[in-house]
Amino acid sequence: QLLDETIPEKEGWIDREKLLKITGRSRSEQIQCAENLGITEYPNPAGGCLLTDQGFARRMKDTFQHGYRNFRETIALKWGRHFRVDEKFKIIVGRDKEENDSLLRYAHPDDIILQLAKYEGPLVVVKGENPSEDTLALAGGLCQRFSRYKEEAPLNITYWLVANRNEKKIILSRRVNDEEIEKIKI
Repeated sequence: QLLDETIPEKEGWIDREKLLKITGRSRSEQIQCAENLGITEYPNPAGGCLLTDQGFARRMKDTFQHGYRNFRETIALKWGRHFRVDEKFKIIVGRDKEENDSLLRYAHPDDIILQLAKYEGPLVVVKGENPSEDTLALAGGLCQRFSRYKEEAPLNITYWLVANRNEKKIILSRRVNDEEIEKIKI
């Protein structure tokens, strides 16, 4: 009832008096309405649009600045820690098994996937074509840094092109310090 009268209301299809007057960010009126109607199962009230999340908004802005190949690029913004190596390369590090699985499922055929060779840990996605050995070693370093093996000597990291999963290679991770992480973090 707080908005201007719509055509369906003017035509008499909808009784304006039965509409609600809900304002503000509180969800208490909606929760009370659900209780009155006997609705007990509904999702927890939340902020809604992902663009209101500062981290997601930063990642979306970075994607607009550097381009994306398809919807998979946008959907991947929901998961992981994101790092901009340079104009051509971005690295995403999964935080848990669910994010790892999602990142792998939505990876672009030209993306490169990295994982610790002999241990469980994060899945890392390198976005950009033909990364240098240094970029791969940095991605491997981030893979190790965000694992439980961050204090160990550099580890072997398995990597492969998504389009060619059967051709796996190994690279040695390189140490990544907090200062470097802050510089490239999106």
